[in-house]
Amino acid sequence: MQSMAKKENREKKSAWHNLVRVLAFLWSDEPNLRIRLFISFVFALFSLLINVSIPLFLKHAVDILSVSSAKHMILIALGAYSFIWSLSMIMIPIRELFVFRVIFYGSRVFVGTLFRHLHTLSQRFHVEKSTGAILNIIERVPRALPDIVWGVFLMIVPVLLEILVSIGILWWMYGFVYGLLLFVMLIVYIVFSYYAIEWSIVSQRKYNEIRKKTSSRIVDSLLNFETVKYFANHDFEFESCNQLLKAEEVAGTERYIRSELVNVGQGIVVGIGFTIFNIISGYAVYHHTHTIGDFIAINSYVLQCMLPLGSFGYVFRRLRESLADLEHVFDLLDQKSEIVDVPFAIDLWVDTPTIEFNHVSFGYDKRRVVLDDISFFVPAGKTVAFVGATGSGKSTIVKLLFRFYDVQAGSIKISGHDIRFVTQKSLQKSIGIVPQETALFNTTLYNNLMYARPTATMDEVNDAIAKAHLKDFIEKQPDGYATMIGERGLKISGGEKQRISIARVLLKEPAIYVFDEATSALDTKTEKQIQKNLEELSIGKTTLIIAHRLSTVTHADIIIVFDKGKIVEQGSHEELLIKDGMYARLWNQQNKIRKKELKDI
Repeated sequence: MQSMAKKENREKKSAWHNLVRVLAFLWSDEPNLRIRLFISFVFALFSLLINVSIPLFLKHAVDILSVSSAKHMILIALGAYSFIWSLSMIMIPIRELFVFRVIFYGSRVFVGTLFRHLHTLSQRFHVEKSTGAILNIIERVPRALPDIVWGVFLMIVPVLLEILVSIGILWWMYGFVYGLLLFVMLIVYIVFSYYAIEWSIVSQRKYNEIRKKTSSRIVDSLLNFETVKYFANHDFEFESCNQLLKAEEVAGTERYIRSELVNVGQGIVVGIGFTIFNIISGYAVYHHTHTIGDFIAINSYVLQCMLPLGSFGYVFRRLRESLADLEHVFDLLDQKSEIVDVPFAIDLWVDTPTIEFNHVSFGYDKRRVVLDDISFFVPAGKTVAFVGATGSGKSTIVKLLFRFYDVQAGSIKISGHDIRFVTQKSLQKSIGIVPQETALFNTTLYNNLMYARPTATMDEVNDAIAKAHLKDFIEKQPDGYATMIGERGLKISGGEKQRISIARVLLKEPAIYVFDEATSALDTKTEKQIQKNLEELSIGKTTLIIAHRLSTVTHADIIIVFDKGKIVEQGSHEELLIKDGMYARLWNQQNKIRKKELKDI
């Protein structure tokens, strides 16, 4: 029970802390947003002054109508009341014009800040997080921000000020009883609303958690629609998602039931207060201590305070729910990147660099070592290949070189510079990779190519396309360069995706080339063509090749053989065959398989 109470207190503090963060974000990050927010608040205060004067104008108009027969006095009184009432109506859309600009401007800045921050987070964060869950969290910003801006700057603060001014006017004009009674009503309403909304917000948090899981599961299922079809698991997917949707249905229903019960309670508080005011002011009119105008003015002030309180309660509840929605947003913003540039990091500018791994050890999980005391040296302009069984640590070399992760022991140097002391941006610009699984954007072929270097000329693009043997494929497409690739490149074959990836890295013109099973998805003829291009490209360039098929790395200056996270041997193709070690055994095994395949043909 104590732990539950501590959790609730922590959540309450988190909500108000997040409100301060939202307001600070809106006020300090963007000057234009700050100006618009200030103007909105000024209009809200101006509207407040007009609103609190309306009952006074109404009182005088009624009193004049009751006792005066002077036509001009009646016209003046009714004209003044009509003008001030009309002005209050005009002020509503005027202030909303500024508020909506604040909301959409702020939403753009907020989402943009979150999006930029997510791209600064390390590989480990993105590997462990669900894309669907992150999207669900991002989508909460444009839903939650309007309730916060609207609630704070147009409802809660102005309404509270309006009620305090109304209390002062009633106290001054009709004695402390009316002012005190309105003040007590306000306190009772606020106290009840606070605790009732805290009770209601529990269901909102529960709903958010279930909604996040549901979004994550649906996105994961849709992204893997091919796998669903491969295993004919449509019914299984539907049932899995349906169970989450049922849980969301229950949580959503409970959320709205609690919200409406809060509304009922608030309505009872307002109704009791309004009844008391009517009885007291009506009794005063009956005994001729108040005029009809006084009765109307008092009731107008009460209604003017009580009616916004109804909206106030709804807005306050929506504010709390929106702050609860933003808890996960701020959790993401508070995520610290595992990999950061040191304060004195320098930019890496190299042409034909050397690469040195010096006693490097690493594991994605500290309980399992992937690389164990690895040391090797790649001379400038040379080609080094990494071979070995699946899971031996070859691809981890590339992830460490890109600094997706930091080594747990040892160091990695490029031309003598420890990569932990250079900027990540300059490091990653210096390396070009053709990965085994090519990632493409759901846009045109041209945009996917230009992503490597947006400033590239068309001649440079065509040259990269020719070297990657992509020209024939483009010419066969009805839309040419404007051909849509599809989500994750699903509209084209694996070989075509690989050739786009090769063209893209050629266009990047990095100082270091990395080919991670670069021709694994190509047919034999195309593989030989591209392999020849890659060998030509590697001449005089520092190149790393990760390969399973040993026939693709026989030209490498150095071949490093991995086994269970350790280097077991290294040398040229001929030297390793002479050693008759692990490499020679792998070579003989693959030769037997190739001969058998040729015989079967």
